[in-house]
Amino acid sequence: MELTTNTIERRLDRLESLHAIRQLPYRYAYGVDARDLETFMALWDDSQPPTEYPDLDYHKFAQGTERFFKTSVASIHLVGNHVIDFLDDDHAKGKVYCWVQTDRHGTWVRQMVLYLDDYVRRDGRWLFAKRRHLLWYGERADANPRDQEPMDWPHGDLQGNGSFGRGSLPEDFDTYRAFWAT
Repeated sequence: MELTTNTIERRLDRLESLHAIRQLPYRYAYGVDARDLETFMALWDDSQPPTEYPDLDYHKFAQGTERFFKTSVASIHLVGNHVIDFLDDDHAKGKVYCWVQTDRHGTWVRQMVLYLDDYVRRDGRWLFAKRRHLLWYGERADANPRDQEPMDWPHGDLQGNGSFGRGSLPEDFDTYRAFWAT
């Protein structure tokens, strides 16, 4: 079906496409944080040609996803602003802000990242063609929050005691435990 600029079908397709593209960075963040390699790799178009550094693509991860995931023990990616510009019905570009906190094997690091994305629709599904990871800053934290005693949530008192300490994530993710068990 060819979509013209004035049809309800085209407008609906654009809205559905926006939603699908917005899901990609969220699923990327979850895939990395949960060390869910299957979810993570399903986000990429494997038919795209390999890219040059510093771009990230399917081929770089297919050759070294486990290595990439082992650069930190744990991570938290909070996806923020997401600007999407369509090039045509099956290609788009995006700018995605992301606040990252990561345990770099004992050193807690906070980063502000801007991803420059290329998206492509293949077989009706939106995927990453490539991503470029640009860093606003990375700073070493004075303390690693993973070094705290376990939290007593939800058994704390009215003064907030029990609301401080280490939680159960990422170890509660089945995929995280399976990843580190190998």
